[in-house]
Amino acid sequence: MERVRMVIRHFADYVLLDSCAYQSAGFYNGQAGVALALFESARMLDDSFLEEQAFNLFQKSLLSQDADLGFQEGWAGIGFVLAYLSHYRFIDTDLDELFKKRIYQICGYIEDGINKHRYMVQDIALGFFMNFLTKQCGWEEMESLRYGFYKSVESQILCALEAYEMKPNQNFRMSFPDLFVTYLELSRFDGFYERENIIEMYGRISGKHSAIHSFYIEQTGGWNGKNKRRTLYEWPMLLRGLPLKHFMNVLHLLLIDKVHNIEVSKWIAERLINQPLDEIEKELLSHLHPKMLLSGYGDGVSRFLLLLCQLMGECDKMDMGRMNCLFKP
Repeated sequence: MERVRMVIRHFADYVLLDSCAYQSAGFYNGQAGVALALFESARMLDDSFLEEQAFNLFQKSLLSQDADLGFQEGWAGIGFVLAYLSHYRFIDTDLDELFKKRIYQICGYIEDGINKHRYMVQDIALGFFMNFLTKQCGWEEMESLRYGFYKSVESQILCALEAYEMKPNQNFRMSFPDLFVTYLELSRFDGFYERENIIEMYGRISGKHSAIHSFYIEQTGGWNGKNKRRTLYEWPMLLRGLPLKHFMNVLHLLLIDKVHNIEVSKWIAERLINQPLDEIEKELLSHLHPKMLLSGYGDGVSRFLLLLCQLMGECDKMDMGRMNCLFKP
């Protein structure tokens, strides 16, 4: 465990130093996501200085003047982080008092999109925000909104797939795969009403599912037994060329599988912990697009920090279930 602590310390310092240049307040590519990773690291290391830096960084994100209400870069993502930190007592605050107005603004935006049949698929990640507030924070009034949102998203996905099947276009081929992974991840928790229909149609028009799609389909209970399921230990090797966010998400899902988590923990230790630090950095950078922020939560080192924290907690027999909601496409 000392080696894990040392690696967490190294990359927490790396993220903290890099965060000084962040102008965005958002979750995926800004201050809120980096602060979340630093809060988790501070708790694992019992480091009050790191906790203070995380708090200061998150405070900056709450002062944002951005009008974006989305999940990746806007207020829904910041609200998700705030709700998480408050619910699991990283910070002492009243979510209703501090963020209630923003929550109603976000709900209004979602409701307006449903009523006006706006293309809600582009906002599909808002489902993560609604899920957490409903299930962890007790916002029961959001339940009917979630239902309407999911039905709208699924209807639009089916329409988009049907249109593409009739007339393929490059824009759809480029943008839809990432949206589809987000859809699969949401369905893993909530279950969509047309899930198998959508999975089968997408497989038909795309020729075959990519490795990452296959992984999430298996996680959602797809395939109906038609395809041979891979062993959990095969997946890390198959997915090593993925963007960092997908790579970390897959390792997380393998890690929380109680049957296979020991062998997966060993794999992570061999490839991502026990190597020299410069080799670990090289491995992480190999998964990053040159234009991506190095330390961001969306596709950067912050997500690796979260995986290390979960691994350390699991090895110390701590209940790390709270972190399961953090590994999002």
